[in-house]
Order: sequence, then structure tokens, then C-alpha cells
Amino acid sequence: MVSACGGAPAPTMHVDLVAAPGASIFDSIERIEILQFGPVTVADVKRSAAGLPLSFDVETTAGFSLNVQGFDASGTVVAVGESPPDAMVDGDVVTLDGDATHVSIYVAAPNSIAEAPVRLSSARLGIATSELPYGAVFAGGESATGEISNTIEIYDACQHTITEGTMPAPRLGVTLIPNAYPAYLAGIWLFAGTGSDGLATSSLYKLETPAANTFGAAVDYGDQTGFERTGQVELGGFITGEPPTVLDANNNTVGQPLDCQIAANHVRCSELLPTVGAEADEEFLAGVAFLGGSNVELLMGVSALPLATTVALPEPRDRAAITVGGREDFVVVGGAQTSAVLIDPMYNPSSGVPQKPTSVTEQANVLDTPRFGPSIAATYRFIMVAGGVDAAGTPIPSAEILDAYTLAHVATVPIAARTHAVVLALPTDQFAIVGGDDPSDLIELFTPALPPLF
Repeated sequence: MVSACGGAPAPTMHVDLVAAPGASIFDSIERIEILQFGPVTVADVKRSAAGLPLSFDVETTAGFSLNVQGFDASGTVVAVGESPPDAMVDGDVVTLDGDATHVSIYVAAPNSIAEAPVRLSSARLGIATSELPYGAVFAGGESATGEISNTIEIYDACQHTITEGTMPAPRLGVTLIPNAYPAYLAGIWLFAGTGSDGLATSSLYKLETPAANTFGAAVDYGDQTGFERTGQVELGGFITGEPPTVLDANNNTVGQPLDCQIAANHVRCSELLPTVGAEADEEFLAGVAFLGGSNVELLMGVSALPLATTVALPEPRDRAAITVGGREDFVVVGGAQTSAVLIDPMYNPSSGVPQKPTSVTEQANVLDTPRFGPSIAATYRFIMVAGGVDAAGTPIPSAEILDAYTLAHVATVPIAARTHAVVLALPTDQFAIVGGDDPSDLIELFTPALPPLF
């Protein structure tokens, strides 16, 4: 799989291993095991008199993805890393950012958190974020001197690099709406946010991304009068705020949903993706959950006429958070409680009529620490519950990692103490933590232990 020096097989992908700035992770590694999936192949790269190779070529196949493990002299795994899964473009194997020749893999100790190889271009608070198929996008914010920024940046998880661009206007709390996949070719919508005059706007722009990590021209679709807002998010087609709204990408406008009134206090949101349930006649429909202090509003069947169901929590929660668990249920954590509430929204596709959720259950002792206002995100394996504040309002400098299926506690890791930071799931199975209420350019990455090979 790893190419010889004399003649690399074709097609090949060049792989670089990277780590946190100043990290000594490579010093103790004597052997690197490289696992390629699709089909599974294994190869070794060993330390020699010339040192440990941190760059090499691999043959690529359909289904290309790489896991790497670094072993010390005793045979203990001391470092791990994953590439994103591949994509296929015109029959060629490429990374999710469209690169057919190169991928960088971030290597760290299993279940650890450390700095990303790069930082944001400037320290800002209130940065808007959104996940991309190949990484994440960060936009706007405010500097320590109160200047609202027009900077927009893409973190490419395939290369672990930052690309900086410029928004048409400075914005704090802009709503980011990546266009259809592949996002690196389809552009990013920029809606509303606070302008440089300190007032909420209703502007709508589309910033083109004509190639991977490349910002193109911005198209101005004008003010969407009556929909001014700031600090809101888009999930499942819905944009939070008052009044709630949706983006009409066909007509380049936003407009209020026809049959959707979301209470103003529903401030935490998550998205449920379509998947097939355990039985052939059951299916989870696309939907969104909006979490309030004492209930969750489910909007299933995202369209102009969503099907709404309101679910009461067992008890009110102060500044809780919500995400989607590995069993395709909604998971609510945070507040004074250390328990989690699981909401299972089963629907019958044959009738098209939503049933009540099949279960609303509470699982005790999920978190080690009560957290008010934590940030949350989920990969297919794990849930990260990061930061928040304690009952006295002091930032909590740690994050808890849960098994996405069982909610079993996996690890607690130290993080920078910052309130209202954002956790994002990356296609490398990592979590990125950015932003917060204080200006920061720091990007932290949590790197999980690798899954079992079989």
C-alpha cells in the first residue's frame, strides 16, 4: 500500500502527518501502522537512522480512508489519527475537499485534546460557525476593541489548514447556510446578523466557493425586510429567531414558514437526519428539535407544512443543550441535572401521520459535572458536552465525551475556559472547539481512540 521509493503506484495519495504546534507526540513513536479501508490493507512505517517518516504515498481505491496508529518501543499505542472518508469525482478518488493528490492526518494521543495546527486569522468573540462536509466555516465576530469583523474562514479537515476570505459586510451573529453538497463548489449563504452600526440586519448574500478552499464573488440579494435578527442558526431548513423563517434558495429570499410558529424561547436546536428504523414499516423522518426550558418542539418532515409535536421534559432545565444520539434519538443534557433525556421520535411512513414519540426516558448520571449552557455536538461514535458554567457562573474548563449509543462516559478532557464556545463535529471523527464570549483565535481538536478494526 505504501509506495516504494523507486516508483509510486498510480493512482496515489500523498499523506502528511501533522500535530499540535510544539507537540512532542512524534518523539516517542517507533512504528506507524497505516490501515486503509476499502478494502482493508495494513502497512508499517518504521523509524530508521534518518528518523520517523511523516510523509508517504498510498495507493487509493474506492472507499479510500486511512487510520494511523503510532506505537512506542513497548508496542503501546501512543498516537492515533484518521483521514476523512473519500469522495468520487469523475471516477477519481478524492478527499472531501476535492483534492485528488494530498491529505493531511492530525495525530494525537487517543482521547486527548490539543491545539489544531492552525489558528483563526484574528482573535474574535461571537464567531458564527457551521459544519461543512469537509470541515467547518467561521465568520464575523467582534474584536477586543469592539470592531465587528468581515472575515470568513474555512477550516479544511482534509488538510488541517485555514483559508481566509472577506464577507461583503462586517457581521456579528450572521447566520451561515452552506449550500447543497458538495459544499466546496456550491457556496455559502450569509443571512442577517449585527452590522457595524450595532443594529440587527436582514441582509442576504451568497458567497461563491468555486473551488476547494477558494472564496469567489458575493451576490447581494438585498434586505429581507421584517426578518432582522442576529445570533440565529439554520437547521433542517429552518432559521431560528422571531419570526421563524426559511431560506427559499430558488427565489433567493427568506420567508416565514406557512405552518410553523416556533416559540421565541426555543433557543437550542439540533437536526435529525433521515434513516431507516429497526423495523421495515418504521422510519425516522427528517426533522428538527427546538429545545425550550421545559419542552422540546419536534418539526418532522421538513417542508412548508411541517408536522409538529411538542414533548414535555421530565422537569425544566436551565440552559440545556440538545443533539442527535447514535440511536437516532434526541439527547438533552445540561442544566443543574447530570442526567440525560432521550426523546425517540418514531413515525409511520405508510400513513404519513406522525405518532407521539415512542419514548421519553431519563438516563441518570450521564455527566460527571452539572453544566449550565454547555456546547454539544455528535459524531457517529461520540457526543461531546463542552464547557458551560457552574452554578456560580464560573466557566468550566473541561469537556465530557460520551458514547453516542449508550451515553456511557468515555473521557473528561481539559479545555480552555471560555463561555459559549461552539463544538463542531469534523469528518475526521474529531471535535473542534472555537469561539466564545471572549476574543480568541484558538481552535482545539479532540482526537478519539480508533474504533476496533473488526
